[in-house]
Amino acid sequence: MIFRVLGMLVAHVVKRQIAFPLKFICDRVYSYDLYGFLGIMVRLGAYILDVNQGRLLREDGAEEVAIEPKLFELLVLFVERANTNVSRKDILDNLWAGSLVTDNAINKLVANLRKVLHDDAKDPRYIKTISKRGYRLVCEVIPLSPALLNEVGLEKSDCKFDSSVHELSELKSKGEWVKYFFIFVFSLFAFYSLYFFNENVKSGEGFSIALTRAQGVEKSPFVFRDKVHLYYLKENEDGKSDLWVSNIKTGVTKRSELHDNISGIIAVVEENENDYVGVIYLSKNKGSCSVYKDLISSPTSENQILKESKLLFDCSDRRIKDLDYHSKNRTIYYTAQPRNFWPNQIYIFDLEKAKHSLIAQPEPSGWGHHSIDISPDGNKLLIMSTDSDHKTKLLSMNLSNGEVVEGAKFSRPVYEAIWHHDSERIYHYSSPPNNQIVQSDFDGRNSKAIVSISEQFSSKMSRFPDGKNVLFSTNYKDFDNLWINAPENYTRVSNSTVLDLFPAFFHHKDQYLFLSNRSGRLQIYWGEYQSDQPQIVSNFVLSYSFGNLSISSDDKNILLSVDNKIYLVPTDDLSNVKHITSFKKENLVYKSNNPIIAIDWIGNEFIAVTLAKKGEPELVVLDLSGKRVTLPKGLWGYGLTDGEKTESYYLVDAESNFLYRATPIALNGETIVTDELINTNIILPTEFYHVKVDNGFLYYFTTEKDEEYLHIVPIDNSDEEKRFRFNEMSSYDVSKGKIMVSDKARSEGDIHQTMY
Repeated sequence: MIFRVLGMLVAHVVKRQIAFPLKFICDRVYSYDLYGFLGIMVRLGAYILDVNQGRLLREDGAEEVAIEPKLFELLVLFVERANTNVSRKDILDNLWAGSLVTDNAINKLVANLRKVLHDDAKDPRYIKTISKRGYRLVCEVIPLSPALLNEVGLEKSDCKFDSSVHELSELKSKGEWVKYFFIFVFSLFAFYSLYFFNENVKSGEGFSIALTRAQGVEKSPFVFRDKVHLYYLKENEDGKSDLWVSNIKTGVTKRSELHDNISGIIAVVEENENDYVGVIYLSKNKGSCSVYKDLISSPTSENQILKESKLLFDCSDRRIKDLDYHSKNRTIYYTAQPRNFWPNQIYIFDLEKAKHSLIAQPEPSGWGHHSIDISPDGNKLLIMSTDSDHKTKLLSMNLSNGEVVEGAKFSRPVYEAIWHHDSERIYHYSSPPNNQIVQSDFDGRNSKAIVSISEQFSSKMSRFPDGKNVLFSTNYKDFDNLWINAPENYTRVSNSTVLDLFPAFFHHKDQYLFLSNRSGRLQIYWGEYQSDQPQIVSNFVLSYSFGNLSISSDDKNILLSVDNKIYLVPTDDLSNVKHITSFKKENLVYKSNNPIIAIDWIGNEFIAVTLAKKGEPELVVLDLSGKRVTLPKGLWGYGLTDGEKTESYYLVDAESNFLYRATPIALNGETIVTDELINTNIILPTEFYHVKVDNGFLYYFTTEKDEEYLHIVPIDNSDEEKRFRFNEMSSYDVSKGKIMVSDKARSEGDIHQTMY
């Protein structure tokens, strides 16, 4: 009780803005009697709940159960209120505060939690449905101190509530009380620091409503000037999208006759002819890229009939990132990679003259100027510019004189920001893992969240024509790790319904690593071929932006690219008992001023890092201390090692894309001495990516007709090339011919409107 009183006293004297999180902490402490909040585990039925590390374990503590973050939150809520009714409102308030969620979402969440616990709704051992009142956790809940975990040889028991759950039986001595008092105070300070010094965003009072709730992905929303008709894209089963128009008051929805492969709506504009509107959109199909303007029937007409379709320009020769339409000047501003690599630059297309121009702009670096938005008054261009350090700054360009003013600077990448209706303030997405839309001044001051949701955001936001609200879409993607046995024979391993990324094989044991956000943030997991329950081996407090993961051929070290830095971590540091919580300074071996697009090994002694420099790949080779070494003379783009045949290494020529093989002999000063370079006579295609070598085969990806293919080419030309098709590949690895690919399993998304 003393802890709750302490919390209430502190809450009374601190600023009002910390009242809610402090109450959250106090409630948690009181509910757990310190068992959950301070990391003491709780046993329920045949499981152990480790709240501090976000884990659910089997009752013997030896095996971790895969559980999604939202399901874990729900289970914690049930444990807090064991043997008491938890209403549907309680679930909404604790898991989806400030958001509008359907009853079906709650039903599905509870059903999925029962599935994780192997519970039966008809004969419940864990979660019982209480008619018209909600749910109740009916199994026995027993607090376990760390000291008792060595004696966890507990027998399975029937699910009965233990009335002693709120007795502090393990806190026996005065010394323990003092210890946990200081832990509580430290946790309170840490929580406050993490929660409130993250861009100093104040809580808002807004909420959102869902405008679409159909199965699949709805995205790219625009509302017509009448504030009633919503234009948006809906993805089909084949991944293509078409245009729909919905009356948000009546719910009547109509499909238009536009092309069935629209990648994104750029603008919906009123035409002189009252019976038609103009829709400007980007279309990518079968390797092509085009921007169209189509005239379709007005939103009030019975059918959305296409009157005219006009190709504005072809963009197949560049990689478009973002576009916006200037209605007054009849121009399209867009960002694109001039070739295949960074930095992105800003272009303008004049619809009257049908002419492209590269606009005068600050010199782009790193990722460049990737996202833009034209202010409602038409006078300014908002630019999101991200350097190699993954930190974004906002720029405002005066479109009449080209003057550029710097605005907010973020400690993270920001891919979505738009002007406020007043053309002075801005809206942007908050830092992960929070899912908030933040309104602030252009320089980042006076930030406040206008809406918080439980799902992840998708681009792109647009302004609702009422002067204060915005439209946005959610984007839920499930990436699974797949074993590849044959071109059409894929096996899902350690499956979850969240992100499983960057699989990396060990070479001398049947195990692998991968990254997953099952516990909320991306963490490192350690899996085995014969087990479907990987072990978590990290407990990162911060949200890192990972780019790649690679294991050395001798299995002694792993490479991780994080925020354009390369860390070398000994595999002995990874343990499911003592998790790594951050990257140490001594593990940093390289920091780049250019985007890192690939990492690999040259043998076990050298690290191969590929940068994107001035639009071209450039290879940098380091020893394990981070000291730069040089290779045989040439313009190299990629360095590769064969994990099964480490006596040779491979280089890809940055200009010709020829693959060369070499054998390292010695290190002479700072130069790797090799035998003669051997041209394998293999030429990689112009737009290949994710190249690897394994067991005498070359692996790489290409995109063809909006589909991704993995190519497998024998280096000695002893066999025919093979290829495998994927939905949307994120990353992969290969060892001894075994292939594991992180591929998109499914995606969902809805369109929402803020109500602020």
